[in-house]
Amino acid sequence: MLHKVPFETTKFLGNKLRISKKLSKNCQDFLRMSLTETPQQHLTLEQIQLHPWLR
Repeated sequence: MLHKVPFETTKFLGNKLRISKKLSKNCQDFLRMSLTETPQQHLTLEQIQLHPWLR
């Protein structure tokens, strides 16, 4: 919904798709942290609730 073109997670993880620079820095940060390949780096529920983009 945030991108003008369909966002495909597999393309993003394969570095074939980038998060739009037109999105706010907080939104870009939230998406990067939510879509990381490493499960240990994913946001916790508490971090998601406290993230500035959702406040």
